[in-house]
Amino acid sequence: MGWYPGYVQAFQTLNPPTVLPYCHAPCLLISPQGVRLMETPAEVEALFARMFEGLQARCYARSEVTDLHVN
Repeated sequence: MGWYPGYVQAFQTLNPPTVLPYCHAPCLLISPQGVRLMETPAEVEALFARMFEGLQARCYARSEVTDLHVN
């Protein structure tokens, strides 16, 4: 399994520690809300925990990647 399919599979578990191997601190999250710097794995895990709580509240079921191209 490649990196991205593995990340998507980990993300769908909604379990923050499962996503950690795909994020290396320090790292940046760029979103419409702004840019967020996470300096430690604990900060990365906390961010995903908050994100996953929001997804669960909206009854998130899965992600679907239908057509991925890199040029």
